Order: sequence, then C-alpha cells, then structure tokens
Amino acid sequence: MKSKMIFCLFLAMSFVVASVGQTSGQVVLWDQQPIDSLPGAIVDQQIPDQPQLSSYVVNDVNLNFQGTGVLVDSIDVYFSNINETWAGVVNQAVLNIFDGDPLTSSDDPSSGGDFGGIVDIDVTVESNHLVITASNLDLFLDDGIYWIGLSPISGTGNLQEFHLGSIDGQVGQETQFRNPAGGFGVGTDWRPANGLASVGFGDASITVRGDVVPEPGATALCLVIGLGFGSSRRRKTKTFRQQPAQ
Repeated sequence: MKSKMIFCLFLAMSFVVASVGQTSGQVVLWDQQPIDSLPGAIVDQQIPDQPQLSSYVVNDVNLNFQGTGVLVDSIDVYFSNINETWAGVVNQAVLNIFDGDPLTSSDDPSSGGDFGGIVDIDVTVESNHLVITASNLDLFLDDGIYWIGLSPISGTGNLQEFHLGSIDGQVGQETQFRNPAGGFGVGTDWRPANGLASVGFGDASITVRGDVVPEPGATALCLVIGLGFGSSRRRKTKTFRQQPAQ
C-alpha cells in the first residue's frame, strides 16, 4: 500500500507541474531546426488566386510521452527569406494535423486535416530565414504520432517562399508533400518531399511547443487509491482500539 501512495504522490506532483506548465507553453515537444540556405527547400503555401499551385507539406511528429497527452501551445515552421514582405502581409495559415496513419488521397490538406484548421500566424525575420509561428493554439492531442504542417496563405505575388529542410535530415518517416490540383506537374496525391525538382530535402523544419499533461484516468486512479488507503487506515485503527487490555 505504501508503494501505491508513493505512486499517487508522483502522479499528483506530475499533475501540478503540468498544470503550472500549461500557462507558459515553453516546453519543446519536438524540434527540427532549419538549414539556413535555399537548397533543400520546397513550396509550402495555399494560394487563393491560383489554387492549382497550392501545395502542402506535413512532417511526422512524435508526441508520444508514455501514456500522457500534450497541450500544444505553438508551432513554428521555417522558410527562406527571399521575400521578407511576408512579415507585413501574411497573417494566416492552414494548420494541418493528421493522425499518424499512412496518408491517403482522402486526407485533404486544404482545410486542416483531422485536428487542424485555419489559424492566425506571426512572421519573424531572422538573419537567414523566416519563422512562421502559430501561437495560443491550446490544442490537446492524445499521446501518439501525427502528421503536422503549417502552410501560409498568400497570393502568387508572394510565391517566392520555400519551406526549408531540417538540419537533422530525415527522422522517422519521410516528409510528405501534396499539390492537390497538380499545378507543379508532380501528381495530385501525397508523395515524399525528397526528390522534388531534384532537391534532396530530408525532413521539413518544424518546432512544436506546449506541455505534457496527465491523462484524466491517472488522476482518477490516484483518487480511488487514496480513498481506499484512507478507509483501510480507519478500519485498522478501529480494530486496534477494540483489542482487550493485556
């Protein structure tokens, strides 16, 4: 029983730490930093005025923290800085989040996939790249692996932007690319980003921040064990007092 109480104490402390962390959103859950150069870059953009060119990139992201879920606070993706005017005119993007199953033609990236949607973004100009950030997402995802991408929405006047590859190369599955209307002549279904226009891509650069949170079942289990332990202690005390004097 003592070991169960220690287990409950550990769960309670984890819950408190996670609850405090939820207000900060500063925990890095996944991080693949960009290559600071144009090679290894592909178009990743929804283009309303020429939808045949709209293209989407998603990367497999492991958010498996051994029995917990995560509360996603922000997502960063990294683009070339060929056209720095994005910092003034681009303010929305398609946040695609699909479950970790193999992508099929029915997985439509134009509106957010299984768990995403249209989100507001900020564009930060760094020395060698742009950082595209969707923040204040407050999005809970169960433990698992997901396909995640963030594709800015902008017209063809700002087409000269490219999602940079990751310095880590390929981690897990290959980054996937889709140009649903076929405007780039590479098909209309999902395909690996590697090999597009003879570019060795590796993985898309992406950072996911948020907090690890306990599943509701863990808290409930702790409560049940705690109540049971308290009841057992009361019964033992009562029995002790009823023993006859020696």
